[in-house]
Amino acid sequence: MNKEKDASSTKPSSDRCRVCNKPIPQDADHKGPFCSHRCKLQDLSKWFGEEYRVGSHHAPSADADGEADNE
Repeated sequence: MNKEKDASSTKPSSDRCRVCNKPIPQDADHKGPFCSHRCKLQDLSKWFGEEYRVGSHHAPSADADGEADNE
């Protein structure tokens, strides 16, 4: 039983802020994965600063470099 508690404490919880890991208030008007407006802005700043990136599983196409295949 202790192993279950230890394993669950290492997983990120959906009721904790993604930036500072503080508990998210359960107010009726509070929405989103952040505990405060400040944490929301910090996360947005990381997206704008390209610290976060969305990955792609697609290989680059031959047309991406501007060369035609029919030469």
